[in-house]
Amino acid sequence: MREFDAQPCTTDLLFLGECTRWDEVRHELLWVDFYAGRLYRATANGERVEIVNSYEVEGTMSAVAPLRDRGKGWIIAADQSLAILDEEGKLRELDRPEAANAPRVRMNDGVADPWGKFWIGSMAIDGTPEEGSLYRHGTRSETVRVLSGLTISNGLGWSPDGRTMYFVDSGPGTVYSFDVDDEGGVRIQRSLIQFDPQHGGIPDGLCVDAEGALWIAVWGGNAVNRYSPSGELIARVALSTRQPTSCAIGGETTTTLYIATAREDLSAEQLELEPHAGRIFCADGGSLDYPLTRLPKAKAAPRRHRLVCFWRIKGELRQASFRHVSLRLHEDVPHPVAARAKVLHSDERDCERRVTLCCSPLGMRTSPLMGRHIFQGRFRRIRY
Repeated sequence: MREFDAQPCTTDLLFLGECTRWDEVRHELLWVDFYAGRLYRATANGERVEIVNSYEVEGTMSAVAPLRDRGKGWIIAADQSLAILDEEGKLRELDRPEAANAPRVRMNDGVADPWGKFWIGSMAIDGTPEEGSLYRHGTRSETVRVLSGLTISNGLGWSPDGRTMYFVDSGPGTVYSFDVDDEGGVRIQRSLIQFDPQHGGIPDGLCVDAEGALWIAVWGGNAVNRYSPSGELIARVALSTRQPTSCAIGGETTTTLYIATAREDLSAEQLELEPHAGRIFCADGGSLDYPLTRLPKAKAAPRRHRLVCFWRIKGELRQASFRHVSLRLHEDVPHPVAARAKVLHSDERDCERRVTLCCSPLGMRTSPLMGRHIFQGRFRRIRY
């Protein structure tokens, strides 16, 4: 196992730094100050991190992800809610997944998936077991509970091919893996890595590199560990403070590991020994000698749909089924894409039609499929 060192690259001392994320469109590093309810934006190139702006909301802020239309801001998790934070600092609430459990349960870590949906977990403020859940906020702005009975829902990530999701429940110290279907849904939960919370720390946030390896921040362990997809420990990045919380791969060359840390629960004596606690740390890919290139989401598996279309010709209702409609997501969020659909049966001759998947700027709401056809008349509706 190889070992490396990370260095502090910011000066602010956060009580609980969280949710480091790299915005590859704006080339900015994002992170949050949980208890201050503050989002930071910074330019980052290796160890040079310069804050360009910050935004503060009332209450706590635990997670953030940029919207597809960067000019419209970010989706954030604040207290028991999900909301849009715009560049003027204004909030627009989307949903309150844990409103019924306020104030004892709050939102925790969250991240956008390769399909443009936002996954967000929750936990009891006092860490009571089985009070947390994992939610997915997606198309048509609905929020769905995916998992329940969790303790501290934490880090999330996806394999380069989009077929495996990794998830951390910090309470029992377990990293799980799930099979992922073409729509981004998960099934077949497996325990991949088991930590001993009493010895060596517990898993917190994570990210996945281009080789499919997991980088996991180990709270109480003074380190970010690198694991193979099979769960083998293969490298360790050491920090001079014991409480790393989150990590992300970014920088101008997307080869730097950025790590958030915390001062929470450290005594005055411990803080004297760990003066950099609460800063953002970084480890350069060149010194790590590992491919820290961010997860290439364009390689996510295509989504396949079967379409059933209805239209009228001279007042008569017609129907056709389409097969093998492949819709591939490109870059970091869904874009409008095109695919061909073969008519399986119809009153007219076999033909090809072109369908287009239209996505909203959020990258999470999918509008109905629009179609162009060679028949006279109009489609009444198209469902998928």
